[in-house]
Amino acid sequence: MSRRKTHFSALLAQGLAAFALCMAAPCQAETLEYPGPPLKRSFDGIFSSLIPGAPSSNTVIVRDGAIPGRVYGGSAKGEDTVSGNTVIFQNGSATRGVFGGFNSPSEAPAVSKEQAAGSSDASEGLGSAEANTVILLSGTISGAVGGWANGFAQRNSIVVSGGTLTGLVAGGLSYAPVTGNMVTINAGTVKANACGGVSKSGMAFQNRVSIGGEAVVRKATGGEGMGNAVRNAVFIWGGALEGDCSGGHSDKGMAVSNEVAFHAGTAGGHVAGGIAEELLASRNTVVLGYPVRAAALECQGFVTGGQSGQGSAEWNSVVMHRGVVAGSLRGGAGAQQATDNMATVRGGSVAGEVSGGVSLHKACDNSVAISGGSVADVVGGRIASDVRAPGSASGMLGADSGIDAQDKASPEQEAARAQEDLERLVREGHPVPAARSRAKPREKAKDKTREQAPKDSSPAMACDNTVAVTGGRVLGSVTGGISDKGIATGNTVHVASKASFGEACVLQGGVGKEAFEGNSLEVEGPVKAGSARAFEIWSFAMPPAGEPCLQLAGKAVLGEKGRTTQIAILGADPAKPLPERFVLVRAQAGIDLAGGRLQASQEGIAHGTKLFDCDFAVEGDELVAIVKNVRKAGGAK
Repeated sequence: MSRRKTHFSALLAQGLAAFALCMAAPCQAETLEYPGPPLKRSFDGIFSSLIPGAPSSNTVIVRDGAIPGRVYGGSAKGEDTVSGNTVIFQNGSATRGVFGGFNSPSEAPAVSKEQAAGSSDASEGLGSAEANTVILLSGTISGAVGGWANGFAQRNSIVVSGGTLTGLVAGGLSYAPVTGNMVTINAGTVKANACGGVSKSGMAFQNRVSIGGEAVVRKATGGEGMGNAVRNAVFIWGGALEGDCSGGHSDKGMAVSNEVAFHAGTAGGHVAGGIAEELLASRNTVVLGYPVRAAALECQGFVTGGQSGQGSAEWNSVVMHRGVVAGSLRGGAGAQQATDNMATVRGGSVAGEVSGGVSLHKACDNSVAISGGSVADVVGGRIASDVRAPGSASGMLGADSGIDAQDKASPEQEAARAQEDLERLVREGHPVPAARSRAKPREKAKDKTREQAPKDSSPAMACDNTVAVTGGRVLGSVTGGISDKGIATGNTVHVASKASFGEACVLQGGVGKEAFEGNSLEVEGPVKAGSARAFEIWSFAMPPAGEPCLQLAGKAVLGEKGRTTQIAILGADPAKPLPERFVLVRAQAGIDLAGGRLQASQEGIAHGTKLFDCDFAVEGDELVAIVKNVRKAGGAK
């Protein structure tokens, strides 16, 4: 035997002995400080990387130097778990990224439906990554993942307190569910996406991203799943977010109960509580600004509570306390329908439209509440040509992140997993959307053909939405529902004396082919505005003596051809004498009945312990109520 073969046999024998020893007794955890230990070949066999020998409980510190490959806190292949590893990157560079824990073969694994849905043990052929940490203090790395695995990636974290990252930053990344992973960015620059957890085949659950201080981040997503995205969140306390942000993002499943809390800093793109590209977006929220904190807050794009690109948006919300929004503010936006969504503005300013719900086909039962701040146009529900805010998709899955990409599961596989993800949440007791049950303050007249018409042939509906403006300033129009080519009926607009409306402000029940029936205007005066139209029901609460309840700089259109407009006084102030004549509406450009007629009278209106009756009439540019009978409640005249 030649000397070379003898030498090779000896090396092979040593390697096998070392492997057998490691298998008999698990390799001990290590503490590595670089520069110092030699670099090794990584799993791809090409780049020199810093790799501890044990899969778990290692501490790796990079003080300086250029590493051409990767930095691993711990690594394994197959069914092993990588856990409890920590990488502290103090300075230097890593060309191929940093991993707290890495457990993955070079090709995408075949993931079962049960494993993707999280209903079976990830150790069945899939290794997991748990409780691994990466801390970046300075230096430059191409990207960072707290824990990367084929099985579960849970409770992994990234902390960025300085330095520059040019690729994807993810607390956990997996082909199975990712849960409880966290990314915290206090300073430094992240030039790509920051995501609490990314699942390329399953569900993203309870992952977080926190941004503050002087951090600069390109985009942020709390949790992204090919399946459902549930209860993920992004918290922004300061810094600069250059692009879009979403609490949770689902490519093929549902986005449920995700959140963005944006309290200070700037966002150059769009903000959404939750985004579902295909299925339901429900109970997602965005909160803008603490009520008492004075730090600057600015968003250049749209702000949406929950958005579905092809499905429905239900029970989503946006609450704005302060700050500046250059785009529009939307409670929910869904292609098929937007129902029961809400937008609330208590302070700050919105340059675009504030809307409760936006949809391509049906926007009903949405609401807007304005009690402070300054806004442009306000719409309860709108039928639009597109519900997606430009650039709103996170682009995480399948994107060039700067870290080696792996193939994701097929759309066919994931379509079957979405429902299983939700069923698992129910079994574990997590909150999920309940069946819709909503007590309405009153029953409104509805066109029965709207409910009976087949979905494909029914007109686009913006119905039964509510707008309440009780404070703040509205510079544009206030509209209950908009459906340019369809139905906009049964909507309610409530305006109060503490609110301010511009002289060009139009109060309108609906905009559409059918935009009169069932729309209501409730006036808690005195209120001044521009004009009013498309209301079948006009209600006046506590009309003041000596001045009109509603004073318009333009025209009041009180009717529609062939229809009767209903007038209602909800009560008079008992502390003031009852005048013989109320001015309900005064319109400088005149009052137009538009071929319709007014309700002639109303009986039994309360004034303290008395009741009174009145007649309604148009006198010049005024709609008046003339008292004709006064009597004690339950008694004679």
